[in-house]
Amino acid sequence: MSHPTRGPAIFLNRLQQELKKYDTLKNFKIFLPNHSSKKEMSTFNGLRVGRLDGSFFYDFSKKNFKNFSELRKHSLLQKINLNLSPFNQKLNAYLNRYSKYLLNNSDIIVYQSNWSKKMQDKFVGKSESPYSIINNGVPLDVFSFRKKELNEEINLVITSNFRPHKRLFDAILLINRLKNKVPKIRLKVVGKIDSITLKAIQNLDLSNCDFLGMIPSDRIPQVYKNCVLGLSPAIFDPCPNSVVEMMACGLPVISCEESGASELIGVSDLCVKENLELKYYEFQTIERLPKINLKSWEDLVLLVLENYKNYQEKIQMQVESKLDIKIICAKYLNFFKKHQDA
Repeated sequence: MSHPTRGPAIFLNRLQQELKKYDTLKNFKIFLPNHSSKKEMSTFNGLRVGRLDGSFFYDFSKKNFKNFSELRKHSLLQKINLNLSPFNQKLNAYLNRYSKYLLNNSDIIVYQSNWSKKMQDKFVGKSESPYSIINNGVPLDVFSFRKKELNEEINLVITSNFRPHKRLFDAILLINRLKNKVPKIRLKVVGKIDSITLKAIQNLDLSNCDFLGMIPSDRIPQVYKNCVLGLSPAIFDPCPNSVVEMMACGLPVISCEESGASELIGVSDLCVKENLELKYYEFQTIERLPKINLKSWEDLVLLVLENYKNYQEKIQMQVESKLDIKIICAKYLNFFKKHQDA
């Protein structure tokens, strides 16, 4: 469910910086699902690589459509006042139009995660082009691993462009619950918060949270190094950069299984199974989204804190063996070369 010009563009910039170090390939270009890609792809003569993340599968109930139009702030959307349930497929097809174009016009496809492919297959279409599933990675000279010792103050962190399905609301409920067991625990909240989420959390106890807002990218590693544990409660997030970044800085991360984050984390007992069905959801309406099981998440946080060194070692192994941008770049190069030589 990530926006195609945000997280994916950040990763693509990192990947392209690494790809510049190699000159062994012929002409290729990586395209993201957006308007400019559609225009550029039609005139590009090299290997056209479509890189796909999540898809849109919104349930447009009247309330959810109202929230959706508020967040989009599009004049045409403001004027529509209909029972939109029959139009779910048409409206989502419109939102997914650039992903559909890439599926139909790319020479090869890269999905960010298995969850990314599941979403595309169900709500956009299956690729008829060769494809590969390659997760995001980070430069380990920028996001460097630091072993941590737990002290009296325990800082957790959650980072996102916060929309309702990122479940910041649930994360705040969780930190308030944990306060009863870990008195000096706090939640660092990094990122922009949309109007729907901001309105909803105003009714919660926010005294255990520090809202840091948008932070320049060069300061993000320092924030993570002052924390001990990351939270990623978003549902169906295809491949969140923040999770890779946290892990690279030495943070075990807790997520749900129904997210590409679980593939990045690679440690099954750090992921809560929520048994969520891949179907239309009211993604812009907090009270209509699946809630985290607070008891399960609380127990898992306490388990990680009790066995912190063990989980840090597991995360370090995962990062160094699978999520280094150099390793990810090699996977891209091998996939490109295979199909340029074909």
